[in-house]
Amino acid sequence: MKLRSIIVDDSSMQRMAVAKLVNNHPNLAMVAEYSNAIEAKNGIKNNEIDLIFLDVEMPIINGFDLLESLENSPQVI
Repeated sequence: MKLRSIIVDDSSMQRMAVAKLVNNHPNLAMVAEYSNAIEAKNGIKNNEIDLIFLDVEMPIINGFDLLESLENSPQVI
């Protein structure tokens, strides 16, 4: 079973680097990438997520605030 994963990072370069690693890993499935916590929160509502690759320092809502706002927190890296 593959872990359904998302990436949340305001840096497009960092998202690309992590996405490459996720896509090459046999136990991970990429569901989506988000450039901010607001998009991610809305996307998480519509998808079942097992793992978040999360940037902590983002504008408006940081990674910790996003985690606190989720009802069911997935695993986080």
